[in-house]
Parts: sequence; structure tokens; C-alpha cells
Amino acid sequence: MDFMQKNPMQKRNVKNANALFSRKMRSSPTRRLAGSLSYSNIWLWALALIKNQRLHAYTLNEKIEQKFGFLPGRIMAYVVLYKLEQEGLLASKVSKRRKYYVLSAKGKKELRAAKELMQDAAREL
Repeated sequence: MDFMQKNPMQKRNVKNANALFSRKMRSSPTRRLAGSLSYSNIWLWALALIKNQRLHAYTLNEKIEQKFGFLPGRIMAYVVLYKLEQEGLLASKVSKRRKYYVLSAKGKKELRAAKELMQDAAREL
């Protein structure tokens, strides 16, 4: 049994069937790759979402599920956002008792570097 089959969150109905990681995977190796690219890299998907709009932790999981087709655990969003802020990749602002996150200049640079790395890797395949 591979990672995507063991993950109970994968059984949820995804709102966007065309989302990146909700597409039908044909083989176990492809499902394992999808698991590595999705759950193991939540920080990357969080930065990608936050670059376009400010978000708070409570809605991050829903946005990831809608756009990318997988649902991280609720606590994971808070942990990832906390670490990204500590590393200076995000800044936060409190508005109406909610803490919103925005991408910092350092976060934009890191997102660009990650995107280039993934593109380089894809070209080598």
C-alpha cells in the first residue's frame, strides 16, 4: 500500500476534480510521487497561494484542497505558516482578530527559486 492510499484525507471528495493532485493516478509510483510533491511540500503550495492574496491559517487548507486537490491536516497549516514566518518568508498582519499572512520579498525570492528548481527537474525527465 502506498502513501496516497494510506492517507485518509485522500478519500474526501475534492471540489475541483481537475486540481493538480486530485487527478486519477494510474500507478503506485505515480501516486507516491504525488504524495511527495503534495504533503511533503505544503510550504511551497502555501507560498504559491499567498503570493496572490493574503490568507489566514483557517482557510489555507480549504484553498490547498480547492487548487491542488489534497487536504493537509488542520494543525499542519498553522505549523507551516509559523515556520515560514519565522524564516522570514511570510509577514503577518492582524485585522479584525484574525492573523493574515502575506508573502515577503524573501518569500517571493524563495518561491521563484523553488519554481525554477521544479522546472529544471521536469526538463531533465
